[in-house]
Amino acid sequence: MSRYSHVILITVDCLRADHVGCISGCNLTPKIDTLAKKSMIFHRAFSNGPSTSQSFPSILASTYFLLNDGLRLNPSCITLSEVLSNEGYKTVAFHSNPFLSTILGWNKGFNEYYDFIENINGTSAFITKLQRAGLIGEVARFAVGNFTKLDENKVQNFLKKNLLQVY
Repeated sequence: MSRYSHVILITVDCLRADHVGCISGCNLTPKIDTLAKKSMIFHRAFSNGPSTSQSFPSILASTYFLLNDGLRLNPSCITLSEVLSNEGYKTVAFHSNPFLSTILGWNKGFNEYYDFIENINGTSAFITKLQRAGLIGEVARFAVGNFTKLDENKVQNFLKKNLLQVY
């Protein structure tokens, strides 16, 4: 086991470093700042892409987005959670991001993995829920890709009306 007894990886979509107190000195993130006092902080960390689906492959599997199967984690990738588990760490994840869903394989290597997708009502979460129900992902992505300029209720209504009848 490593000399560190706990490893906590906190990721927050769309959080700029200059808005984190332990990095910039502002007072916007008091809970993170308190945790940071007893933590190792990486000041020169950069995202591998502008979105969750492009950045998380590098964070959790040390790979580029294009080396995976679209949004799905390539099963041959070795994940950070697998490495930590093999070293005796208990690995647990909590998230509410549809792009990190178990249906896409991002739970690989975690002892416990909690999707909070059911608590989200956005279009991407809706698509993930449909995929869990057995809907083919390509059809759902096609619908969202072709209706992104419409509001999410119209996309959801379209999918319910036209796709759920098939399955």
